[in-house]
Amino acid sequence: MPDDADVWQALLRAKGLTVAQLAEDLRTTRQHAHRLLTGKRSAEARREELDRALALGPRRTKGRPLYAVATLGPDRELELVPAGDTQPLYADRDVATSIAQSLQQLDEGICVVPLWPEYAWRRTVAFHAAWGSTAEPRNVFLVDDPDSGVPPRDLLDELSRGYAVTVGLRAVAEDPLRLQEVESLIGEEEVVGEQAAWQEEEVVGEEGALQEEEAEAVSEEEALHDEEAEPVGEEAIAQEEEEGPGEEAIEALDQEPTLGQSGDQEATFGQGDDEESPVSPRQRISGYLRYQERQEDTSDTVDSAAD
Repeated sequence: MPDDADVWQALLRAKGLTVAQLAEDLRTTRQHAHRLLTGKRSAEARREELDRALALGPRRTKGRPLYAVATLGPDRELELVPAGDTQPLYADRDVATSIAQSLQQLDEGICVVPLWPEYAWRRTVAFHAAWGSTAEPRNVFLVDDPDSGVPPRDLLDELSRGYAVTVGLRAVAEDPLRLQEVESLIGEEEVVGEQAAWQEEEVVGEEGALQEEEAEAVSEEEALHDEEAEPVGEEAIAQEEEEGPGEEAIEALDQEPTLGQSGDQEATFGQGDDEESPVSPRQRISGYLRYQERQEDTSDTVDSAAD
């Protein structure tokens, strides 16, 4: 069986107490409480006080707790041991210890723990709820109750068998083959989950990249259209400059008095009214060229007449 110091330290953790709080309940110094917990000082003289301060359940400073058979697991956690669907309790620590010693060969972590009745009841309710049944108050009983009329010895054999069944079933929890099987099953599920997540991320990433590529292609195509449209405009301007003004613009220039002749009077380029004509530089140049052509035609006619 585990040492008393190991059981007391596990009880301290289960209750969530600190050494300082235990020292307060024991009305002693923190150093002395620590020595009692670690077994460096004998606790026989203060065992009853320690049991009351460390009893599972509510924190109390008065009263006397009961006892139950429990197991101290490899993780240093305490767990009550039921007998079948009942939770036997003991008023006498020695009676509970004798039962625990008979089960030691089944589990080296078998021990005796102090507790309050309400803690035993709540654990029994949780135990029955796990099997889909409802616990009854009679499932928690006092084995060495002097008022029951049943001698504890008449119950010990039956209780021992019930404890043995529970301990044997719980031993499967530490079976290395079962643990390995559970870990392998959980590992496979984790691997499958990781693969599914990885594949989903990969698909989403590929779709996102494809959308980005499509968007870039559309942008490039639009830019190409813009580049093709710009030379067209430049070519049109160059062509317009080479061809000169259209016939309508030239006719309009011919009708202006400053650029042609009116009746028999000859007009000179650049002369006319004081106000300038609202024409563009291109129109002025075109008009000047046509004026020079007419001057050359007139000169040719005069020379022919003289001959």
